[in-house]
Amino acid sequence: MRGSSDHPDCKARASLVERGGKRQRDAAFDCLTAFLDLRVFFARSKAVSPTHGLVPCISASALPNVAPTPNPMSLPTLPLTTPSLLFPAISLLMLAYTNRFLGLASVVRGLHADWRSTREAILLDQIRNLRKRIQIIKRMQTLGVLSLMMCVVSMALLFFDRQLGGQITFGVSLLLMLGSLTLSLVEIQMSGTALDLQLKDVKCREA
Repeated sequence: MRGSSDHPDCKARASLVERGGKRQRDAAFDCLTAFLDLRVFFARSKAVSPTHGLVPCISASALPNVAPTPNPMSLPTLPLTTPSLLFPAISLLMLAYTNRFLGLASVVRGLHADWRSTREAILLDQIRNLRKRIQIIKRMQTLGVLSLMMCVVSMALLFFDRQLGGQITFGVSLLLMLGSLTLSLVEIQMSGTALDLQLKDVKCREA
């Protein structure tokens, strides 16, 4: 007796079932491929579109040559300890300015006493020169004090996380310090003029 598996109807049914399973597998594979193609297409369209809001979130593998453009107007973060670096320099400058002021004041008093007794014209010229130098030193001290005050204000603003205000006040402090040093250079040049007036009546002879 022939087995049931050898029956023609059973073979036909098995063949139909096998063909149907193959078609289902092919259809599922085609659907998966189409879905992956759609994902790639939408990802590329988002990367190319300039008005899409998710452009910065694109991975580096999708756009290897795209780098964020830095803002040219942004300033670097200023730490709280940076303005405090000017404190020792300003303190030493103020000490030097004060010593110079006191020295010139004592010289002016001595020259004034000599001028009242002798009435020499050269002493009067020296007193005028020293008076101008004292005025310059006063301006130097004023700019130095203002620079120190701006440093304190800058540190206070940075302490309260006000970066823009702290950076502006620190820049103003640097400008004030630059002005004070410029006046110091002018005063040094004027000190040579005072020595020339002192040696004006001395005739140098070659040996």
